[in-house]
Amino acid sequence: MGKAEHYKDENLMTAFGNHVKELRISRDMSIRAFANACDVEHSTIARIESGQMNPTLSMIFLLAENLDVTIQELMTFKKK
Repeated sequence: MGKAEHYKDENLMTAFGNHVKELRISRDMSIRAFANACDVEHSTIARIESGQMNPTLSMIFLLAENLDVTIQELMTFKKK
């Protein structure tokens, strides 16, 4: 297996998760309401927001759709 198959940038995942959480909170959505809108378990959203889960491309599109932002807006954040 190549290096890319196991690539995980924890700082990037945490920064993305924080951004998702900020967007969700700015829309006055609870984690459960957001999870319901995305049709996923609330634990999935919690894992994304805490940087424990590296979301798939499909999940990124779903998050953007349910936060009512573009993919570009969702992916525009600063890595810490």
